Amino acid sequence: MRDLYTEIKEDGYEDTTVGAGIVDTFFNGNFTDGVKQLLEINISAREFLNYVESESEGMGHEDIKEFANGHFSPDFWLSLGEQYLNIARGGE
Repeated sequence: MRDLYTEIKEDGYEDTTVGAGIVDTFFNGNFTDGVKQLLEINISAREFLNYVESESEGMGHEDIKEFANGHFSPDFWLSLGEQYLNIARGGE
């Protein structure tokens, strides 16, 4: 299992972590790809929520909804939980 705080040492990535890369995938990319990235490194939706909360607090936000312009709303977390379970069980 790769930790969400592990630094990415690949071309095109500078001073970023695995978690930040997944946040970017959800924010700018494809939702399903983000879920698959979490599953590939054996990170639960709850662990990802804890990571995003920590990052949000580290940026001085009082509420996670302030992080990434509100992208990680309650609806996001509900959808993440549903799709995470669906893909983990072999769905798409």
